[in-house]
Amino acid sequence: MRASLIVLLAALCPILAGCTPGAPPTITPGSIVPKATGGLVVDIPIGTPPAGQAAAAPQPVTIGQLLPFRDDQGLFSIAIPDGWAATRQPPAQSGSDVRVGYLVQPLVGNAMLTVTQFDNGTPPSSLGQTINAVLKLTGWPSQPGYRELGRENVIGREGGAMRVEIEYERDKGVLMHSLALFQVDGTTFSMVNVAVDASSWAQNEAKVREMLATYRVPAEPAAPTGGAQG
Repeated sequence: MRASLIVLLAALCPILAGCTPGAPPTITPGSIVPKATGGLVVDIPIGTPPAGQAAAAPQPVTIGQLLPFRDDQGLFSIAIPDGWAATRQPPAQSGSDVRVGYLVQPLVGNAMLTVTQFDNGTPPSSLGQTINAVLKLTGWPSQPGYRELGRENVIGREGGAMRVEIEYERDKGVLMHSLALFQVDGTTFSMVNVAVDASSWAQNEAKVREMLATYRVPAEPAAPTGGAQG
């Protein structure tokens, strides 16, 4: 196993902040950890099969029942698949615009949900331009097999939320199909990405869209009992 590292600055891009160029944490799968320099490192595992062996076929993914998930600080809520494990990423350094980051994954299969929020106190001036800048600065388009399939406005949130459909390779030989939500709530900018291996996309697309449709900032009130908790 080898690891590819994408190094990102902790500041927001100039379209969001009107300041010097920087980038929020990536929506590409991986763990977000603080750097001593004030930036972030996103570690993206890329599997390499032993010499002479082909990469194993991806394990089929089936998204079943969705359960409510609420950040323990009330920053967001979203429905996540039953049985997926949520990991809150280490906090960014003091002074960073990053508010919270989560990685949610099943125990088996190539799939993940990532939620990243950041806020510098200034609303983005243009959602489309912000998305373009974020994608460029995170380096996601440089991933093997990257292909943007389309963009769609969120009904009722035109100018404030957009979904971007993307294909790219994660582990060697495994094509991923992703639907990423970019959303503005006041001065908070969110990136919410759900990806499954491409061979499992058709049977899971409806559930992926259902998950993204439940994303709320701030979090919806916690239920008196039951439900997954952050």
